[in-house]
Amino acid sequence: MDSIKESANKAAEVFPPTIKGKDLFENGQSKREFTANGTKYFVMEFDKCMTISRLHAYTMLSKSFATGTTAQEDFQYFIKLRDLLADSFASGIGKNIATIMSQIESRIESYQKSLVTGYPYALYLCTLMICRADEDLSTWDFDKALDKINDWSKEGFSCLPFLRLAEIYTPDLLAIKKNLQDGLTLKDLQVMLGILE
Repeated sequence: MDSIKESANKAAEVFPPTIKGKDLFENGQSKREFTANGTKYFVMEFDKCMTISRLHAYTMLSKSFATGTTAQEDFQYFIKLRDLLADSFASGIGKNIATIMSQIESRIESYQKSLVTGYPYALYLCTLMICRADEDLSTWDFDKALDKINDWSKEGFSCLPFLRLAEIYTPDLLAIKKNLQDGLTLKDLQVMLGILE
């Protein structure tokens, strides 16, 4: 299993998808600071807390949040498709087309269900922007992030405000996700990404 998926599983164990609980939002705005498990946290502006290491983590986590999959899972998926296509061409083009289409439809369905599979990634995304007063912003790692998630869970927060905050920080990726959830076809996605005219 890849380390990002493993970390997401740990976050899901520490902070189950609870709907009832404390909120991070008041009057439609996220709080600028809050206390969880005795630790004071600050919700920072994106450009105030992003460093190279955090930006790298943001790139990985935002993609996983929007799609519900990790880069390693996607890599393995495309390897499998490539092998099926190679086998199809070697033994007659129609042989694996049904299997390939099934694989593609399965991936689209997983993207459509990414709110469920993506919520642990949303928690980790929030650890990039929700910082402790003494936090070193030049670094970020899953273990320290999990400590924050654990604090939020122990304090009794709902996971919903963290999902909402993660959505605020990933608007472009979520536009693609919304289109998929609204019935965007594979062809529409290809056109959108510039693969087809």
